[in-house]
Amino acid sequence: TLIADPIGSVELGEAAIENLPAGEMAALLGFRCGSPGGSGQLTIERCAGTVVLQSFDWAGEGRAVRAEGAEHVLLVASRLQGLAASDSRVVLIRSEVAAGALSASGSVLLLQESRVQGAPGRPAIRLEASQLTLSSSGEVPSLELQNGSRALISAADVRAISQRCDADSRVT
Repeated sequence: TLIADPIGSVELGEAAIENLPAGEMAALLGFRCGSPGGSGQLTIERCAGTVVLQSFDWAGEGRAVRAEGAEHVLLVASRLQGLAASDSRVVLIRSEVAAGALSASGSVLLLQESRVQGAPGRPAIRLEASQLTLSSSGEVPSLELQNGSRALISAADVRAISQRCDADSRVT
């Protein structure tokens, strides 16, 4: 576990968490990644253990977090520019994903009271052969589902969901 004290006082550039064994945990609490106008990405690869990012703030350009082959990624009270998940399980709680959006391929996503914003003309959440469970008392992000993706949405106004689905995908 690495803790930035005070929150946001430590900046990461390019960083990676790789090959974390099952039963182990890596936690980054209070870190910033990237600098305004700069770049930086946190890559989580081939991790059977749990990776926790809490109060993680991404300030650069481009995608903030990429998870590939990650069994358990938990983001709590964090702000990201974008998130890409491939063959991973990712949970976002009270977090924000800005205009970089969220994409997933072969992954399971759980979003609770989290905001995801898409760029103009693009969906906020794009799923490819993935599953999404979203619970929110606020606005529901736009969705695009492909190749048998499933989305279960619990929100105040589910009729307001903007979605594009292929024949094998569905939103309930």
